[in-house]
Amino acid sequence: RELTPAIKERLEYELSVIAARGYEPIFLIAEEMLSYARQNGIPSASRGSASSSLVAHCIGITTPDPIALDLYFERFLNPARTTPPDIDTDFCSRERDKVIQHLFETFQPERVAMVGTINTFRPRSALSEAAKAHGFTPAEIRMLNRQLAHHGWGPPSTGRSVDETEELLPQFQEQMLGETPGSESTRNPFAELIAQYGQNPRYARVFCDAAALLGLPHHLSVHPGGVIIAPGPIVDFVPVARSGGKGVTITQFDLDGVEQIGLVKLDLLGIRGLTVLGDVAGQIFSWRRKEFSSPLAVLDIISPSDPETASLVASGQTIGCFQIESPGMRATLREIQAQSVA
Repeated sequence: RELTPAIKERLEYELSVIAARGYEPIFLIAEEMLSYARQNGIPSASRGSASSSLVAHCIGITTPDPIALDLYFERFLNPARTTPPDIDTDFCSRERDKVIQHLFETFQPERVAMVGTINTFRPRSALSEAAKAHGFTPAEIRMLNRQLAHHGWGPPSTGRSVDETEELLPQFQEQMLGETPGSESTRNPFAELIAQYGQNPRYARVFCDAAALLGLPHHLSVHPGGVIIAPGPIVDFVPVARSGGKGVTITQFDLDGVEQIGLVKLDLLGIRGLTVLGDVAGQIFSWRRKEFSSPLAVLDIISPSDPETASLVASGQTIGCFQIESPGMRATLREIQAQSVA
């Protein structure tokens, strides 16, 4: 594309906003990991509002042309925005860990960590832990959990409705255990179990303790794709731990906590659709090596305006296609008779 005065003006404006907020490292780190992915034949794709940035497009972070598609940079980043820009990048789910490992090696392990998540007690886990503490057998715990409604829904197991039984916990907490119930007025997920077993003191204590556990931290886990890179040793900014699964360093703060202390999260997401594309491209490349320089080159020649593909998209036949397979998206595709990415 020719560097016209309008494009030059857009680039200068974007660069001024990025520099004023000190976000240059975010763009350069994203460029580094995507360059690594391309050099190693790892399928990747951009998504979200970062595609509105011409700077991101020029350095290879995003593929859509924001000028041709008339995308506004302010949708991604504007002077009034107080939070850091969010650059979401998708990778082949099988190869994503290689990109994460590359970031740890390139920017030094002591400065990199995956973002932690704090899993809290939900009804089933709270009930299980409380029952175990009171000596219930695994078979008894499974029996109680099977009767616990999914997400607060489902037919009641007794003659009473949930609305009629949800206040039973404070009642039997006071009557059966001699304790004064708390002042919180929230829907009790154990209401139906209370209606069935609440008159048995052995069960009453379990339900009370399970209700007290709800919402409390249960264990530390790993964010699906969040990675942070600190300007110095990461322990100078946030407490860390070693994950039990992959053995990587994770923060003991969740996403909100990490952002509050000023660290910026990069999202590296594993997408199975890209894995399928990579596998197909790899097979085609193995058959036609003389025609392509790499498996990714096979994907580069796919036409964005194939008539048969456009017909399938316009008719909403997109199940299995990432981001356009939900009922709502398929209805929208049919409504607007979508023919291309533009």
